[in-house]
Amino acid sequence: MRLNQNRLRELLLLIALCGFFFFFRLSAIGLLGPDEPRYAQIAREMLARHDWITPVLYGHSWLEKPILLYWGEMLAYLIYGVSDWAARIPSALAATVLVCGTFLMVRRIRHNARFDAALMIASSALVIGFARAAATDMLLAAPFALAMLAWYCWYQPAVESDERRARLWLVLFYALQAVATLAKGPVAAALAAMIVIVFCAARRDRRALLGTLDPIGIAVFLAIAAPWYVLVQMHTPEFFSVFFLKNNLARFGSNLYRHRQPFWYYIPVALAATVPWTVWLIHGIGDAIHGLRTGSSDTLSSPAEAEPGVDSPGVDSPGADSNAAPGFTFEIFLFLWAAVPIVFFSLSRSKLPGYILPSVPALLILAATAIHRRAEAEDRPHWLSICAHSVLLAAIAAAACMAPRLIFKLPLEPSALMIAAAAGTAIFLISVIALLTSGWRMLHFVTLLPVILAVGLFLRGIAPAFDSAHSARPIARLMQEIDQPGPLPVASFGLGRNNAFGLAFYLDRPVSPYEGLEVSPSVYEFPPAVPRAEHVLLIRSGSLPALRALLPGRELEFLASDRAQQIEIYLVSAAP
Repeated sequence: MRLNQNRLRELLLLIALCGFFFFFRLSAIGLLGPDEPRYAQIAREMLARHDWITPVLYGHSWLEKPILLYWGEMLAYLIYGVSDWAARIPSALAATVLVCGTFLMVRRIRHNARFDAALMIASSALVIGFARAAATDMLLAAPFALAMLAWYCWYQPAVESDERRARLWLVLFYALQAVATLAKGPVAAALAAMIVIVFCAARRDRRALLGTLDPIGIAVFLAIAAPWYVLVQMHTPEFFSVFFLKNNLARFGSNLYRHRQPFWYYIPVALAATVPWTVWLIHGIGDAIHGLRTGSSDTLSSPAEAEPGVDSPGVDSPGADSNAAPGFTFEIFLFLWAAVPIVFFSLSRSKLPGYILPSVPALLILAATAIHRRAEAEDRPHWLSICAHSVLLAAIAAAACMAPRLIFKLPLEPSALMIAAAAGTAIFLISVIALLTSGWRMLHFVTLLPVILAVGLFLRGIAPAFDSAHSARPIARLMQEIDQPGPLPVASFGLGRNNAFGLAFYLDRPVSPYEGLEVSPSVYEFPPAVPRAEHVLLIRSGSLPALRALLPGRELEFLASDRAQQIEIYLVSAAP
């Protein structure tokens, strides 16, 4: 009974943290960049057309991404109405499922590390960021990570001595991979296959590799993932060419989408993604490398070789001897799971931080296992690790204090630097003293304290100003307040595509830049054009002389301006 109560208490605490990190003030900042408003508008147009198969943007089929995000956004719109925060609900829910699912699955593998593994995922920098974004990345990462944990639950025979029940984990692996495939395409299955192959090769376990090819699991995968791909191909014959060739192969092998970065780009990204737990990740990587060198094991060779009812020695599972030190097989699996996507996307010509989000849960679980391996061995935290961790927490606190000036490029006055230094020093001292005196018991508190304060400060204090300076939402509100004779066409000059996509969502009508708009590279574009009809025009402040030269003989009536973003709004008369 006490075990169940502890489990329920831990789950409720994780859900509360997810509510704060992922859902609190979800609309504090309007949709940013080109992707968020573009995805949100696609779901709106699909819902208006009652079309649950073909993604559509501005009346044109838009086939860059699969359907899962749009389905989630459409359901959110049906329940809550069309809004920016409703468009972000699918990612926030996926992140919450990832955290809770990690807790439930890790307890079957490393029982005592279950809470820390889930807690670290919930509070990591990259997870928080993508959980609050209307994008496809979290909807890929969550089912992918849970699928890999399900595969390991099947691989580790001591967790399930009943072969039929163990096989359910393998079927769950295929089902979750199918969901991930609906989120971002075949890359999910490709990464999973590479991870399983590399891990089985490292373990010299051919039987586990062959056992993974389960006919029922494959049938479940196809039953979940295939129908939409077949239906969309039937509705739009160009789907195969646009989606598979241009938006998967071309994205990987060329710089078509202009996201070129150096080969080593994902190493600092991965380290930054695991903040504030990066120091303990380094210990986890060391454990995994040690396991690879020594070949130590905490499982039998494969589920096929496990005798029913017999636990393999050294497994840290609910029924295992708590005094037995676990081997390193799980750490090896986590390390290879994290390394394969990082190496794979490092070879790509196009790189974005979200591409390696599927690696981040593995890295954080690896950090959690490192902590509990040392705690169960009654090793106190090393003073060098304590100092490094405390410096990182102090940097988070100081950065949170300086964030308003850094974001808005204001001068760093001495008073602001003193406040940041005082906050960082206070957090450093609290962390060092707590960890030196109380050891691992205080790690949760001292780590979450600056993270919660930083997130709360940003959402309550900085987000409104950030929204006014970077989101299209305040511009759209300003336009809606202008007394116009009707819903005139909207154009822009010199503002870029972020404003075009953002305004299109908030105004629910396309915005046509004079310079043209690349909606989807080499697939769908608005050609450069100046509308001949009367229209509303948004320009950057100071662009009026160039605009008058571009529009000879046409009247320009000033309507409003936004000082924060230095944007002016004009009514342009029809061409003579």
